[in-house]
This record gives sequence, structure tokens and C-alpha cells, in this order.
Amino acid sequence: MNIENLLHGNSYNFLTEMGWTAARDINPTVYLDHLSREGYKIFPTAIDFFKSFGGLDGRMPAYRVEGEFDRVHFKPEEATEVIYQEKVGTYEERIGAPLVVIGAAYNDHLILLLSNNGKMLGCYDEYLCLLGDNVADGLIALFEGKESVEIP
Repeated sequence: MNIENLLHGNSYNFLTEMGWTAARDINPTVYLDHLSREGYKIFPTAIDFFKSFGGLDGRMPAYRVEGEFDRVHFKPEEATEVIYQEKVGTYEERIGAPLVVIGAAYNDHLILLLSNNGKMLGCYDEYLCLLGDNVADGLIALFEGKESVEIP
């Protein structure tokens, strides 16, 4: 996943602090196997995401608290403890596309999702938002504190 040129500022700095590099290309099997066992269908955008970001864990700017930080991670094995696949299915119906859990942000208060067409989303209970039309835009939205679009 070649997104280094799209990332800048806080997003780039926080990701590199977490251990990410543009050359990162890990074996994503542990994440994909877990998601399969949980009932998720695996698609190419998910494979690419986990090759680049799988297992990263670090900090991000806190939600609406200047100078504070929250935890963000790309560990689906942890995030799926917070949300059931059946709930994710209701989000799939709302957007009309398959989704996988890719991690969590804001100290596990926002579960991160990825669609088969590369859109990055966030969810909490009935709340669903589009973070970005692609992974780079989604990461920038998270790390730069950009407002996301709520999906009805």
C-alpha cells in the first residue's frame, strides 16, 4: 500500500512513532485468520491494509481535549472483543458494502472499519461515519482531527 506521499504532518508522525514505514510489508495471516474465524469475508483491500498497518498500536490526539492523547490500534483481535460481527452486518446494510474490523481509536470508543472498496469508517453503537474514501484520507482524518461525515 503506497500511501507515504499522501500522509503528512501529524498522521505521518504518529504512524512512524507506532513503527510504520512506507516499506512495511508484514505477513497479515494472523489478522486475516482471526477475522475469518469471526465470520468476516476477507477482501483484497483488507489484505493490503494489514500488510501495511496490522498490529500497530500507539497514540493519537484525544477527541476534543487539546494536548491530550488517546490510544489507537490496528489489532482486529482486540477490536472484535468490543463489537460483534452481527452489529457490523447492520453497518454493511447501511452502506451497501462488505466491511471488516481493522482496529479502534479514541481508547476503543470508535471501532475502525474498512470496506471492500477501500473506504475507512468508524462506528459506535448506532453511530456510523465515513472517515475517508480511502485509507490515507481515513488516517489523516483520525490523526489530524478532521470532522467525519455521519452516515444515516
